Amino acid sequence: MACGSNLYGVGHPEGLHKFAGTNNEDVTEFVRMGQQMLFDKIKDEPPKDRDIITIPGMAQYRTTRHIQGEYELTINDEEKHHEDSIGAIGDFRKRHVHYEIPYGCLYNKEFPNMLAAGRIVSASGDGWEVTRVIPVAALTGQVAGTAAHLACTNNQSVADNDISVLQNLLVEQGIMLHF
Repeated sequence: MACGSNLYGVGHPEGLHKFAGTNNEDVTEFVRMGQQMLFDKIKDEPPKDRDIITIPGMAQYRTTRHIQGEYELTINDEEKHHEDSIGAIGDFRKRHVHYEIPYGCLYNKEFPNMLAAGRIVSASGDGWEVTRVIPVAALTGQVAGTAAHLACTNNQSVADNDISVLQNLLVEQGIMLHF
């Protein structure tokens, strides 16, 4: 039996369901099955041929949830210009590949006072891969804070923020909006 998969799901054991990680039963099953798979893989090996200090006890989920924003960042956004961009980022996996993050990735109109930042912004596939890293999480956090301040100051929904005013504030803070 294979033990573990890469960040694209390659190596996921055939027939094994995917784990959502959204409740304690699922997380417990994930950890216990992972430990059992590791034990089954190494139990017949001579002990001197391996060096295991501890068996993982923490679930290593890549993603469990994110918002459904007014816009979802995907691979189709590679090198795409967005008028409502709140930050230009690079793809850490590939040189010279850029994305602009639309403001709509940070909010959903049905929740007028909520903004997302970091790994929970509206993105999927390669769009999520490029937004999940710490520099982009920091960027979206700074934008969310600025947008929240703007919405509170004007007593309005985050969706009603004037994008040009928000972008001007972000540029003043040193954020590059477009590549």
